[in-house]
Amino acid sequence: MGDQSSSTILATRYGEQAIRLIRSATRSLTYVIYVTAALVVFSLLDLFGVLYHFQLYSEIQHDYVISVIALILLGVLFPLVWRVLKARTALNSWQSMFERGSLQMGISMSMAHRDKGEALKAVAETVAELEPLRQHLATAGTSKFTDVSVSGVTFDGLVDESLVEDDELKRLLREYGAIALALSDVVDASSITEFRQRIKTYSTNTGRRVGIAVMVAREITSEARRDAGEVLLVEKTNSR
Repeated sequence: MGDQSSSTILATRYGEQAIRLIRSATRSLTYVIYVTAALVVFSLLDLFGVLYHFQLYSEIQHDYVISVIALILLGVLFPLVWRVLKARTALNSWQSMFERGSLQMGISMSMAHRDKGEALKAVAETVAELEPLRQHLATAGTSKFTDVSVSGVTFDGLVDESLVEDDELKRLLREYGAIALALSDVVDASSITEFRQRIKTYSTNTGRRVGIAVMVAREITSEARRDAGEVLLVEKTNSR
């Protein structure tokens, strides 16, 4: 529950930040419309000779007014572009956090208990793109993918293209990346660092990347949540 609530709080924070930035950008856009409208009105008055008629026109005045309007427009556009870019960054972070939280919750709910095989099946069930893997695990089982040693690196669970014979699964894992799994009672910052090192060694030795890295534990420390990065942390209290 702690991981889910933390993800929810962070996602809400990103959402609120994005909403504030969008509102600010909307106000700036209103100013852009006003300045553009002033430029259009001035151009129309010049085009139809109204400025000549009322003797309000001279080359110097014309250039001066156009320059002032253009400078004001630039002054409004620069903050607008900055706010839009910042809002996009916040929304991307929000999307990433939401997807991450959804994956963690889905994996936890799909696991009947804290077990290596259950965790692998839960990942395959939660990630829609891994449907062929889910079907394969349902028929062939998970024993082949637990306690796996590849190129001198051992994982509690590993699914990569070298461990399957089906061509479709090989292609899927080649495109999506391998699935690496670690189970423990407690996950802290040091265990995440050690898991990352194993993944790095695996990728260096095999030339294959890890697409999904999952750590399942009974307890996850706050430091681990902060340092998780690309590693999905799933809290599951009950074991077999």
